[in-house]
Parts: sequence; C-alpha cells; structure tokens
Amino acid sequence: MNLITIFLVTLIIICNATQDEIRFHWDRLFAHWFSTGSKLEKWFNPSISWKNKYYNSKWLTFLFSTILVWTSDFWHLLKFIVINSIIIAFFLLLGGSQFISDWIIVIVGSNIIWGIIFETVLGIYGALSDKYIK
Repeated sequence: MNLITIFLVTLIIICNATQDEIRFHWDRLFAHWFSTGSKLEKWFNPSISWKNKYYNSKWLTFLFSTILVWTSDFWHLLKFIVINSIIIAFFLLLGGSQFISDWIIVIVGSNIIWGIIFETVLGIYGALSDKYIK
C-alpha cells in the first residue's frame, strides 16, 4: 500500500467521522462555529441543509438531488469525497494507470454505476414504504 492510498483511507475516515459529528452531534462543536440562521449554517448543518437541493424547478431539483448533490451541502460534499476516495484507492490497489483517460473513465464510470444502484435502492425503499402508508 503506498502513501497515497494511506492518505485516501485516512481522508475517508476523517470525512466519515465528520459526517457523523455534524449529523448526530451538531450542538457539541459545529453549532458554536456558525451563527444560527447564517448562510454557512444553512450549508453546514444537515438538519437544515438537506433543503438546499430542492428548487421550484423540477429539472434543478433533479440535478441538485442527484448529479450535483455534492454541491448542495457539507454532508453531501463529504460523502462525495468518501465515495471518490474509495474509488481512487481501490483503483490504485489494482495497479492504477498512467493514462489520465483511464482515471477519468474509472472515476466517472464508477460514480455513474454507484448513482444508478443508489437511486434504484432508494426507489425500492420508497416504493416499499408507500405500501405501508396506504
């Protein structure tokens, strides 16, 4: 395992811990860093930042709740970093490539596959929950 892989794994752990901290322990630390109601709090605090991906436009809502969700709030940016760090670390462990085109194909392709599977499973959960609500 090389230093880049060790760095990526460390970054994954830090991002994951930060996701849990802001989601489940916001008041412990992060609430002291951002003024209540400020634009920064609306981006960093997952209890309110989840709304950032929804717009009056169905097209914008689709974009910012799927492909561009990582721009909508800090929690999703951390998730984006985690997912891509996993992809890159895995590709490095497989031997990587010297060609930038290979890296682009692996990263973009893996994100597309991840997104399709994620949205499919989320859709299944939504459909199953609709059975219980009716």
